[in-house]
Amino acid sequence: HCPLTSQTQRLVNASNLGRMKPTAVLVNTARGGIVDSAALLAALDSGGIAGAGLDVFEDEPLPRNHPFISRSNVVLTSHVAWYSELSVPTLLRKALQEVARQIRGEPLLNRLNSPKST
Repeated sequence: HCPLTSQTQRLVNASNLGRMKPTAVLVNTARGGIVDSAALLAALDSGGIAGAGLDVFEDEPLPRNHPFISRSNVVLTSHVAWYSELSVPTLLRKALQEVARQIRGEPLLNRLNSPKST
Protein backbone atom coordinates (compact mmCIF):
# COMPACT_ATOMS: atom_id res chain seq x y z
CA HIS A 1 0.00 0.00 0.00
CA CYS A 2 1.60 3.26 -1.04
CA PRO A 3 0.46 6.79 -1.78
CA LEU A 4 0.23 8.03 -5.35
CA THR A 5 3.23 10.25 -6.00
CA SER A 6 5.40 11.03 -8.99
CA GLN A 7 7.63 8.12 -7.88
CA THR A 8 4.75 5.62 -7.61
CA GLN A 9 2.72 6.70 -10.68
CA ARG A 10 2.37 3.55 -12.83
CA LEU A 11 4.83 1.73 -10.58
CA VAL A 12 3.11 -1.51 -11.59
CA ASN A 13 3.96 -1.31 -15.29
CA ALA A 14 4.64 -3.77 -18.10
CA SER A 15 8.14 -4.45 -16.84
CA ASN A 16 7.03 -5.23 -13.28
CA LEU A 17 3.99 -7.20 -14.44
CA GLY A 18 6.34 -9.23 -16.64
CA ARG A 19 8.21 -10.37 -13.53
CA MET A 20 5.07 -11.89 -12.01
CA LYS A 21 4.18 -15.57 -12.25
CA PRO A 22 1.38 -16.57 -14.65
CA THR A 23 -0.58 -17.75 -11.60
CA ALA A 24 -0.30 -14.37 -9.85
CA VAL A 25 -3.28 -12.19 -9.02
CA LEU A 26 -2.62 -8.46 -8.70
CA VAL A 27 -4.59 -6.72 -5.94
CA ASN A 28 -4.70 -2.92 -5.79
CA THR A 29 -6.55 -1.25 -2.95
CA ALA A 30 -4.15 1.71 -2.64
CA ARG A 31 -4.44 4.23 -5.50
CA GLY A 32 -5.50 3.60 -9.08
CA GLY A 33 -2.62 5.47 -10.67
CA ILE A 34 -0.11 3.06 -9.17
CA VAL A 35 -1.11 0.47 -11.79
CA ASP A 36 -0.72 1.07 -15.52
CA SER A 37 -4.15 -0.10 -16.72
CA ALA A 38 -3.05 -0.70 -20.31
CA ALA A 39 -0.12 -2.83 -19.15
CA LEU A 40 -2.40 -4.77 -16.81
CA LEU A 41 -4.87 -5.46 -19.62
CA ALA A 42 -2.01 -6.66 -21.82
CA ALA A 43 -0.72 -8.96 -19.04
CA LEU A 44 -4.21 -10.39 -18.55
CA ASP A 45 -4.67 -10.88 -22.32
CA SER A 46 -1.33 -12.62 -22.74
CA GLY A 47 -1.72 -14.87 -19.72
CA GLY A 48 1.21 -13.14 -18.05
CA ILE A 49 -0.85 -13.04 -14.86
CA ALA A 50 -3.98 -14.95 -13.89
CA GLY A 51 -6.15 -12.11 -12.65
CA ALA A 52 -6.64 -8.88 -10.79
CA GLY A 53 -8.65 -7.54 -7.88
CA LEU A 54 -9.10 -3.79 -8.17
CA ASP A 55 -10.73 -1.44 -5.69
CA VAL A 56 -9.25 1.68 -7.29
CA PHE A 57 -8.71 2.71 -10.91
CA GLU A 58 -6.60 5.11 -12.95
CA ASP A 59 -9.84 6.69 -14.15
CA GLU A 60 -12.45 7.07 -11.42
CA PRO A 61 -15.23 6.45 -11.70
CA LEU A 62 -14.41 3.56 -14.00
CA PRO A 63 -16.07 4.22 -17.39
CA ARG A 64 -19.01 1.88 -18.06
CA ASN A 65 -17.36 0.52 -21.21
CA HIS A 66 -13.95 -0.13 -19.61
CA PRO A 67 -12.44 -3.51 -20.59
CA PHE A 68 -11.96 -4.50 -16.92
CA ILE A 69 -15.73 -4.74 -16.47
CA SER A 70 -16.33 -7.62 -18.88
CA ARG A 71 -13.46 -9.84 -17.70
CA SER A 72 -14.06 -12.99 -15.73
CA ASN A 73 -10.53 -12.84 -14.28
CA VAL A 74 -10.94 -9.35 -12.77
CA VAL A 75 -12.85 -8.58 -9.58
CA LEU A 76 -13.89 -4.95 -9.18
CA THR A 77 -15.09 -3.08 -6.11
CA SER A 78 -15.90 0.60 -5.88
CA HIS A 79 -13.27 1.90 -3.47
CA VAL A 80 -14.94 0.13 -0.55
CA ALA A 81 -12.77 -2.97 -0.09
CA TRP A 82 -11.45 -1.52 3.18
CA TYR A 83 -14.88 -1.72 4.79
CA SER A 84 -15.85 -4.16 7.49
CA GLU A 85 -17.85 -3.81 10.69
CA LEU A 86 -14.58 -3.80 12.64
CA SER A 87 -12.75 -1.34 10.39
CA VAL A 88 -15.06 1.65 10.96
CA PRO A 89 -14.41 2.05 14.71
CA THR A 90 -10.68 1.57 14.07
CA LEU A 91 -10.71 4.22 11.34
CA LEU A 92 -12.55 6.69 13.57
CA ARG A 93 -10.27 6.02 16.55
CA LYS A 94 -7.10 6.50 14.49
CA ALA A 95 -8.42 9.68 12.88
CA LEU A 96 -9.29 11.16 16.29
CA GLN A 97 -5.88 10.19 17.66
CA GLU A 98 -4.23 12.09 14.79
CA VAL A 99 -6.41 15.15 15.46
CA ALA A 100 -5.41 15.04 19.13
CA ARG A 101 -1.71 14.78 18.17
CA GLN A 102 -2.06 17.80 15.90
CA ILE A 103 -3.78 19.84 18.60
CA ARG A 104 -1.05 18.94 21.11
CA GLY A 105 1.64 19.87 18.58
CA GLU A 106 2.96 16.31 18.41
CA PRO A 107 4.30 14.64 15.25
CA LEU A 108 1.59 12.93 13.22
CA LEU A 109 1.97 9.18 12.80
CA ASN A 110 0.03 8.81 9.56
CA ARG A 111 0.96 11.92 7.63
CA LEU A 112 1.13 11.48 3.86
CA ASN A 113 2.27 14.95 2.87
CA SER A 114 5.37 16.78 4.02
CA PRO A 115 5.00 19.93 6.11
CA LYS A 116 5.63 23.09 4.13
CA SER A 117 8.78 24.92 5.05
CA THR A 118 8.27 28.36 6.55
